[in-house]
Amino acid sequence: MRSNQNQKYIFICGSKDCQKNGSEQLKSALKELIKENNLKDEVRIIKTKCMDFCKSGPNLIVQDHLYHKVSSREAKAILNKLFEKPSS
Repeated sequence: MRSNQNQKYIFICGSKDCQKNGSEQLKSALKELIKENNLKDEVRIIKTKCMDFCKSGPNLIVQDHLYHKVSSREAKAILNKLFEKPSS
């Protein structure tokens, strides 16, 4: 894998509670969105241990933001926000 200084990271909780609430499906949806948008070299998904927000799962950390109860539909909006261009 090539190193990319501008690579973005998405941390997804892999605890049992988050898995029960759909974290594996969310991870699959994110991977598919990344593939569809040719972002494989731009973003990396990292599965974590418990984030201590078990009742609010599945949980994601993207940049400096913590997201709770993330659905596959919301994943697309989060990914778009991550890569939106600043207005000039």
